[in-house]
Amino acid sequence: MKKSLYTVLILTAGVLWGMMGVFVRALEAYGYTSMQISAVRLASGTLFLWIYVLAFARDKMRVRPAKLPVLAAMGIFSVFLMSYTYFSAILYSSLSVAAILLYTAPIWVVLSSAIFYREKLTARKIGALCLAFGGCVAVSGGGQGAGALGILFGLGAGLTYALYSIIGKGALEDCHPITVTLYAFTFATLAALCFAPPTELFTVARAAQDPVFLLFLALATGLFTVTLPYLFYTLGLAHTPAGKASIMASVEPAVATLAGILFFKERPTLPALLGIAAIFAAILLLNLRADEKNP
Repeated sequence: MKKSLYTVLILTAGVLWGMMGVFVRALEAYGYTSMQISAVRLASGTLFLWIYVLAFARDKMRVRPAKLPVLAAMGIFSVFLMSYTYFSAILYSSLSVAAILLYTAPIWVVLSSAIFYREKLTARKIGALCLAFGGCVAVSGGGQGAGALGILFGLGAGLTYALYSIIGKGALEDCHPITVTLYAFTFATLAALCFAPPTELFTVARAAQDPVFLLFLALATGLFTVTLPYLFYTLGLAHTPAGKASIMASVEPAVATLAGILFFKERPTLPALLGIAAIFAAILLLNLRADEKNP
C-alpha cells in the first residue's frame, strides 16, 4: 500500500470525525444526554466492528492475553475518557475553549513520541504543529471565560485524545490494526455502558415518535463516526509517525465548521476561514517531500 494512501486514510478519518456534530445534534433532539450519546456511538460502532470481524476476518480476533491490558488502557483511558472529559469541558466552559484545549493533543503526541518512540522533532513538524494548533484556535473562535474545572477537563480531553496515538503505536507493534480497534472499542463500550446503562437508552428510544429512524440514526452514528474513522486512523497510524498522524487528523475542526455552514446555516467568521486554511497548510507542509541532502 502506497504511503499516500495511508495519508488519505488518516485525512478521511478526520473528515468523518468532523461530521460527528451533525449526528450528535440529531441524537440530542431525541433527548439523549452527552454521556448517553457517547454510549450509543461506542456500542453501535463496536457492534459493526464485531460483525465485520466475524464475517470476514476471524483471524483478527486472536490476541495474546498479555496484550489485553494495553488494549483495555487504550479503550478506557483514551476512547471512553476522551468523551467524558471533552463533554465535561463543554459543561464547565464554552464550546470554543473546550475545542481549543482538546486540540492540544498534537502537542502531547509529538512530545511523547519524541520521548518514547524517538521520533525526530524536526523544524517542519514543529512548524506544522504550530500551524495546526493556531488554526484550531482560530476555527474555535478563541473563547473566553473558562473556569479552573473547564481548563482541567479540557486539558484532560487533549491528553486522553493523544493517548490513542501514544498507546496505539505500541499496541500496533505486534497486533493488526483491526485487532487493536476491535478490542479497544470493546473495552471503551463496556466502560461507557457502566455510566449510561442500556435500560436508560431504551427508555429514551421507546418515548421517541419514530423509533425506527432513531435506530437507523444510532447505527449510522456508530458506523460513520466510530467504526470507519477509527479503523482508518489506526491503519494509517501503523505506517505513519504518531505525531504526523495526529496533526493531519486535526482537519476535524475545519470539517466541523464546514458542516455547520452546510447543515445548520452557521456563518463562519474571518478567523474561522483563516483557521481552516492554516490547518490545510499544516497538512500540506507535513506531506512535502524534503530533500534528504538539503532538508
